[in-house]
Amino acid sequence: MEENENTIENCDKFVKNLNSKLEEGAEPRYYTARVTGTGFDDSSDFVRLRTETFDCAVDVQNYYALQEFESDLKYGGTKYCTVVYDEKEEKILMYQLPKEDWYICHVSQINEVWEEKKRLIKEEKQKQIKQIEERRPKEGKEYYLCPVNTDEGAGYEKYAGYDYIRLTQQSGKGTPVVFEEITGCGYHNTYHIRMTECNYSGYNYFSCSGEGWVYLAQKKNASVFKISYSDDTGIDIRIEGSAGGGYLKAHLGKGRTWLLSDRQYNAGDLYTLIPVE
Repeated sequence: MEENENTIENCDKFVKNLNSKLEEGAEPRYYTARVTGTGFDDSSDFVRLRTETFDCAVDVQNYYALQEFESDLKYGGTKYCTVVYDEKEEKILMYQLPKEDWYICHVSQINEVWEEKKRLIKEEKQKQIKQIEERRPKEGKEYYLCPVNTDEGAGYEKYAGYDYIRLTQQSGKGTPVVFEEITGCGYHNTYHIRMTECNYSGYNYFSCSGEGWVYLAQKKNASVFKISYSDDTGIDIRIEGSAGGGYLKAHLGKGRTWLLSDRQYNAGDLYTLIPVE
């Protein structure tokens, strides 16, 4: 879409009028500027401006004005993207708006809206952190490992000389497990999972076979499991290390529901940890 010449002409007249009111001999303070893009960094949102003599970037605290710029740029930038740049204040003046709203960074009410938005974002982040901490396994604590929205918990069953992990069909039951956090392994939120009971002494740690079946092995052969908190209620459990890439999912086979890890899964089942009272 072509530039609206009337918009630039009006802006130039407006800028000339503002500069004419400066003290005699003062350098020009106001410039006709074009919004050429938007961006953000760790501390603020900003717009990029271009005048006849220089380019610059200006922080914008007005979230709604930023949206207007982004929307206008998408459709050619003929409505709001020609502005006045106040070089002394390093701020944008939108001469199309009522005078009391010219400076989009100065209007106290706008700043209050922006501060409220940042406050809500901070509160939501703190809420998420609290939820994660509440779901994070506690050291030495026993839990029932249960898929979300099911009546089954993780247990074990002897098969071909090993204990394999399967789901029971008793609400809130199964065999308690303990999550033993691993440090210094190069991964975050990683654990060995130890089952508190087993058929073979010393073989009580979750391990993943090459075919993806989860069975109980000695600690030296235990798999590394990574927990992520992508849901408000449950946790994802993923295998890391040499057997990495697979999420834990329930798999029906031979009349039982077994836990299986397979790299073909882009996401696993969600699990909840029910503390053993």
